[in-house]
Amino acid sequence: LKNTFTLVTNFFIMLLVLFFLFKDGRQWLAVLYDLIPMDESHKSKILTRLDQTIRAVVKGMLVTAIVQGLLAGMAYWALDVPFPMGLTALTTVLAPIPFGGTGLVWGPVVLYLFWVGASGKALIMLVWGIGVVSMVDQFLRPWLIGQDVQIPVLLLVLSVLGGLALYGLLGLFVGPILISLLMTAVQIYREEYYLKPPVVSMNPPTPS
Repeated sequence: LKNTFTLVTNFFIMLLVLFFLFKDGRQWLAVLYDLIPMDESHKSKILTRLDQTIRAVVKGMLVTAIVQGLLAGMAYWALDVPFPMGLTALTTVLAPIPFGGTGLVWGPVVLYLFWVGASGKALIMLVWGIGVVSMVDQFLRPWLIGQDVQIPVLLLVLSVLGGLALYGLLGLFVGPILISLLMTAVQIYREEYYLKPPVVSMNPPTPS
């Protein structure tokens, strides 16, 4: 119960942070742009990448939540669960919570079905919830983010897991952003120092 409360609290904190990011994000980016001690082209590349990553994470989260909600809703309708539309909406809202967000809805549905004696339906809901609804998040969200920011899915999964371990739900954003910025920094380094041809002097050496 304590872990569930912590997850829900962190979820709403994340929503609050996102609200202010979208509300004042441009002003913050302008300040950050002035503070970065780099060439204009490099600063522009980093901030463009940052913007792309944030948008990709938000898009991946929303699309995945909708898909999970619809998949769960199909089961609610098929199994004649009461209030299927409300449960579908609630599943969609809680889907961004990692490691069991949707389970906060379909889990009690399983218990309800067992309680009313519909053991077969309860088992179907349990298998569908674990094997389909919850598993979609592990694959669809990293794939969607990776398609937009051109980051390997494995790196995205590791960055999300590491971000969650260090920063809680905000790690859903912090992890992909950090790995994206790291890849951008490596790209800038390669363009600036590694891939540049060596400078060859056109003047012959002066004989000593």
